[in-house]
Amino acid sequence: MERVIYADVFFLINFSMDYLAIFLTRRLTHEKGHLGREVAAAVLGGIYAVTALFLPPAIETLVSLLIPILMVRIAFRCRSFSRLLKNSILLFGISFALGGVMTAAYYGIGKFLTAKGILVNGSPETLYSDLPIPIIALTALLAALFAYLWGKLTERTVNTKTITLTVTSCGKTKELLALCDSGNLLEDPLTHLPVIVVTKKAMEEILPHSLKTVFFENVLAADRISPRMMKKTRFIPTSTVTGETLLCGYIPDAVIIEGIEKKACLALDRSAADFEGRDAILPTVLLG
Repeated sequence: MERVIYADVFFLINFSMDYLAIFLTRRLTHEKGHLGREVAAAVLGGIYAVTALFLPPAIETLVSLLIPILMVRIAFRCRSFSRLLKNSILLFGISFALGGVMTAAYYGIGKFLTAKGILVNGSPETLYSDLPIPIIALTALLAALFAYLWGKLTERTVNTKTITLTVTSCGKTKELLALCDSGNLLEDPLTHLPVIVVTKKAMEEILPHSLKTVFFENVLAADRISPRMMKKTRFIPTSTVTGETLLCGYIPDAVIIEGIEKKACLALDRSAADFEGRDAILPTVLLG
């Protein structure tokens, strides 16, 4: 008995599931999304799903490992290979979870709702047309919820990483214990450098004396800063649950992370005594 697969329907199903997987990946990794790029990545996934039907098994397996990487590159434009690889693995895992839950729920629900089925080589099969659209949509929603919860558990493990970084400023060197956080998406609006949020105690030991008045007492005194120090000073807009505010930022002479010098801006958080026992919150983009 031959199976007939409608390419347009098969593409639409895979496009929808791929877009859902990309959406969940973006929410879990806090990547900056763009609707056009995410749709383009999902279109690629849908096209590949149809094309894979005609590929030899060996080639299909190889290409299946490369497609998630290409989809992540299109959707999020990851600048570092490590971020690209981590996001690709997460996308692959979410897609796997979505597919597994969808298949299990689909056939399970079909048993109860389908009055009759067909036999293929002695095994019962359920057709897509057997189930009404609302049931398929509900199944997809349940699959998305399962994949999201699985991703959150994975994210929790990733986000607890702690590293030591070294900051050099005006001849002084300070080691900071930093909590890695993929949710820290702050950047300097002028140079677009990623921002490391630092506690008041740690910042006091890093800042030049001439900037301490501005940072800790009176932001309006910024006009008294020398032109040289003004070039290193930033005001970074941020939004929190309590509202919008400006963080005072400072670009140090050097930031060393895992033996590699990085370009970054430090921002003062006046409200935090520490971050779960750490001195700073480090955006994961600096780990790539």
